[in-house]
Amino acid sequence: MPHNRGFGERADRRASTSAPSGAALPLGVYHGPGAVSQCATFEEKVGILPWRLDFGDQHRMFAAPLPLISAHLADSSRAVDTYPIRVWKGCERTLLLGVPMIPACAPGQGGEGFAAVAAGTYDSVFTLQAEAFLANGFNASNAMIRIGWEFNGDWFAWSASNMAREFVAAFRRIVKVFRATIPGLPTMWNPTRGDLGLGNLGNYWPGAEYATCAALDVYDAEWQKGLIREPKEFDHIVSQKYGLAWLADFARLEGVQVGLGEWGLCPVGKPNVEQRGGGDDPVFVTEMVKWIKDYATGPCIIWDDAGSFSSCENSVAALRAAIS
Repeated sequence: MPHNRGFGERADRRASTSAPSGAALPLGVYHGPGAVSQCATFEEKVGILPWRLDFGDQHRMFAAPLPLISAHLADSSRAVDTYPIRVWKGCERTLLLGVPMIPACAPGQGGEGFAAVAAGTYDSVFTLQAEAFLANGFNASNAMIRIGWEFNGDWFAWSASNMAREFVAAFRRIVKVFRATIPGLPTMWNPTRGDLGLGNLGNYWPGAEYATCAALDVYDAEWQKGLIREPKEFDHIVSQKYGLAWLADFARLEGVQVGLGEWGLCPVGKPNVEQRGGGDDPVFVTEMVKWIKDYATGPCIIWDDAGSFSSCENSVAALRAAIS
């Protein structure tokens, strides 16, 4: 879930690039770790979604790298616990895997952690993940890795504030290691929306050679007190600094796909709480799908962790109608 601050003015919600006419809608869903059956149930409500999202564990992934022997992966319970890949074997969907960049307990986190990654300290960890993809039927045609998502926030070990050069070097190293095992593996670069004080987000861009898809995380929530009502909310999401219009233009200029690593709903909240969401918000859902149809060419993952989306009946109905 992203964090965001500020609220802008209404603006034209069209950017200067668009998705190809007639392109399949690249939607997916996340319901929780390894939630295969729950995602299938979500599809029964809204229709087929070609993508799934899951995550590597930032606490356990780096703790005890397993031997780099592919034959061990199919039977190793430790591999299953550490790398949530095997559970999706045979799912007939494309898997987007969130790859933590550095250990949560890395000395100094940030700078020292990025430097260790760039120097190859964790190459064996990333190689093991790549081998797990292959061992479980995933390759460059049905998988993508989402490296260091929401790096512009301050809630993950890979928070990259004032460390653009270090972040880029680590990102590129991870891509190189994965692609040494899976040539051409697609990759996602994924800050969360809004200006969180990192300066020019373009300074954190690793280049189109290393990032297949540029994405944002977008929720119907703002950090402010008081009510949030449509259409003002969605207009702001599009027009704010590092909002959806920026994403579409940036991806067009870089020649890469447009995606949404996560998008979804947030609770309305209490009057004295600054984070304000729209709750069951069918207007937001309709506007988001309209934007996705216009601009998205990469995965756009609906966040349904613990039923946060599927429990909102009006929004589910709006989604079903919008994608039918």
